[in-house]
Amino acid sequence: MMVVDGGRERTKAKYRALAAAAGLGISRVLPVPRVPDHVLMECVTAG
Repeated sequence: MMVVDGGRERTKAKYRALAAAAGLGISRVLPVPRVPDHVLMECVTAG
């Protein structure tokens, strides 16, 4: 089993800034089925 501890909660604006710093843009945000309060963010190269 893999466990990741020490993550942080970010707003959509913070994720957009993080993606932009990596040269990416968020193209869409999708809810994760059967997992409340979780989303999948699809990123594409900026430009």
